[in-house]
Amino acid sequence: MARLYARRALQCAPGRVSSYVDRCELVMNQEQPNEVNIHVEPVAPSVEFVTRAGDHSGRTAYHAAWLKDIEERKARAAEFEAKRRQQVKPKELKVELSTIDEVLDAVDAAAEDFEKSYGKPNQPLLDAKIETDRLRRELAEAEDRLATIEARGDSVQRLKHALNAAEAQIESLRSTAESEEIIDTMG
Repeated sequence: MARLYARRALQCAPGRVSSYVDRCELVMNQEQPNEVNIHVEPVAPSVEFVTRAGDHSGRTAYHAAWLKDIEERKARAAEFEAKRRQQVKPKELKVELSTIDEVLDAVDAAAEDFEKSYGKPNQPLLDAKIETDRLRRELAEAEDRLATIEARGDSVQRLKHALNAAEAQIESLRSTAESEEIIDTMG
């Protein structure tokens, strides 16, 4: 049924169909006029469709138009590519010689420094490590002194600790005296 519609569409409007894809779209549209189904594959032409009018070469009556359409598309693509190439010209590289000279001078200086210091101890590095170790020891000693001072607390804290110690001693003496008095009265 769908092939019959396709034949009729092709026979009615032969100038409007320019390729096999257009014919397949006509067949698909006529099979499902109200729905668009993207999962339907195109329908291949039947043997009768291809071999009508005694032509057994496999070409349809629209083969020449199809070839012409393909050639026109190739020509348009070539024109478009030529225009694109003309519009996108490669940019000339602007090289600043001063920056290259600076980089080369830095490389030369590094090479000279390497030749002078290769195989010799790096004295500035050694001095910096020794100084760092000394400062770390001094910092540790200062932190220990700080911890000792903080543990003692301020004058108010020291007075409070002294008073608490004195009260504890007095309380201990009183409880000892009371316990001796109780023992004397019992005995």
